[in-house]
Amino acid sequence: MSQQKMLWPPLTVDQCRLRAREKIDMKALILLKEKNCRWVRSFFPSRHPGMITLCNNSILEFMVDFAILSGCTEIRMVMDEPGMDVEQFFKSGSRWGARISYGNSMDGDTLGHILEKNHAFCKDTSLLILDGFFFINYDKSLDYSQLISLNEPGINLTCSTGSMFYVEDEAAVSSFTQDPVDCPECSISPLATLDDLLQISIRIMESEQNHYVLPGYGSEEGMVIGSNVEINPTARIIKPVILGNNVRILGETVVGPNATIGNNVIIDSGSQVEQSIIMDGSYVGHHLTIKQKIVEGQRVIDPRYQKTLTVEDGFLFSKMETNQSFSIVRTMINLLVGLCLAGVQLIPYILLGSIRKIQKDWSVKTTACFMDSQGTTRTFDMVHNNLTTCTGKIFAALSLDKFPLLGSVIKGKLRIVGNRLLEATPKNRKQLHDFPEYIPGAFFYSESDGFAPDSPEEEISERFYAVNRTVLKDAIMLLKALIARLT
Repeated sequence: MSQQKMLWPPLTVDQCRLRAREKIDMKALILLKEKNCRWVRSFFPSRHPGMITLCNNSILEFMVDFAILSGCTEIRMVMDEPGMDVEQFFKSGSRWGARISYGNSMDGDTLGHILEKNHAFCKDTSLLILDGFFFINYDKSLDYSQLISLNEPGINLTCSTGSMFYVEDEAAVSSFTQDPVDCPECSISPLATLDDLLQISIRIMESEQNHYVLPGYGSEEGMVIGSNVEINPTARIIKPVILGNNVRILGETVVGPNATIGNNVIIDSGSQVEQSIIMDGSYVGHHLTIKQKIVEGQRVIDPRYQKTLTVEDGFLFSKMETNQSFSIVRTMINLLVGLCLAGVQLIPYILLGSIRKIQKDWSVKTTACFMDSQGTTRTFDMVHNNLTTCTGKIFAALSLDKFPLLGSVIKGKLRIVGNRLLEATPKNRKQLHDFPEYIPGAFFYSESDGFAPDSPEEEISERFYAVNRTVLKDAIMLLKALIARLT
């Protein structure tokens, strides 16, 4: 697409007045036929193809934006497969300043059949028709309503996966015979493979970020960034990149060039993402190299060869939990579980603790520990487990060393299950800078999996569960921790 900003004659004063008197009433008809985008379903079965994202905008958002730039105030999306996610996202269109409505078609319906079914919408108006599954190359700085009005009968663009054209009225569609034309102001690119998706994404980042309305802020050339983004000081961002909302880039990570990071994504320490798309709600684990790939949850897709690898190891790739429970629910559960455990452990703690004191096998240390990634501290009484004595082994097996921590759990100052309590030392403080999800608990995620303290496996386990924590997972981890100690 040309970089020049005006390639057609500007309107004269008389033409502006004429258009004001003869206001052009134009609507857009977006037709999403399953035959044009069935391949998308095989890779993303849970999404409508129109909601697949390019640079964190859905394909349909680009179409809607272009329709509005073309002067359309009413848009109808017609689909031959259910698109509840489409309707839930666009709703009435008020967010875009347009009226968006929805229609249905049958597989095999011709354009004529679709126009007949939507006659009430299409009558007595000019129509911009987007028929197929493609990407529109345009520049938001241009006035496409002027282009259409001055180039009768209008633009007519086609590619292997669809076409876009303008007609003066519904009846003109059947007699529309204009051959496809080259238009320097806009064009359409086919979307027939995932590689098309990736290559268009890279092209936008490299040279066309300013052509489109992309979600986020672009204070720096080559970088669009959303809200609530945390980038570790030791991470490297190589432009161009696009970062969505609620993104966390941890230490020693390299992101870019030509990387699109979706919303609610964590890239863990030491990983590299280049010329790739990380889709919404994905977790990328430690020390991974992602190049020319599309990642969605546990699935890693190679667009060039149309191959998908599902990674079973959730510590490497996983789908982020987006439906976090309400904090009041978690607080109540922490309180109830803390009270129950304290009631069960009280008598054994007193009896075995007394025996250990008589045996001079009793060691309690008041320790200051970090409570969050900002370095807030709190002191706890930590009971040492001596596994060389019989009473010490029983004490540990019954998790009685956790009893002094249950008071803080009941008071709401400590979670029943969370990350390992880190002693407030300079070494651990540095670790917190690369661990924004750190929330400690009386029972630790890593001990539930039986990993040794300070081992690489423990670090991976702690980070994985921290970014995927839910009330249900916490309950499972607590049960596993209690059983692991008994065995």
